[in-house]
Amino acid sequence: MLGAAIISGKATEVIDTHFYLQAAYPDWFVDDRSSSAALTGRVLVVDDSSFFREMLRPLLAAKGLQVRRCL
Repeated sequence: MLGAAIISGKATEVIDTHFYLQAAYPDWFVDDRSSSAALTGRVLVVDDSSFFREMLRPLLAAKGLQVRRCL
C-alpha cells in the first residue's frame, strides 16, 4: 500500500500497482532502450487531486521530463 486518500468522502487505500505488476510480470517495466537514453521534453500534469499530481511528478522527472503543473 502506498497510502490512503479521501475519495468521495471515504478513506480509500491506494495500492502500489508497480509492486504487483512487477511480481506478476517481471519484465513489465524493462526499458528496451539503452540505459543511457532518457526522455526529454516537457509534460503538463493536470489533475484535480494534488495527491496524484505530486505522486506523478517525481516519476516523470526521474525519466528526464520537465514537469509542469496546472493547479
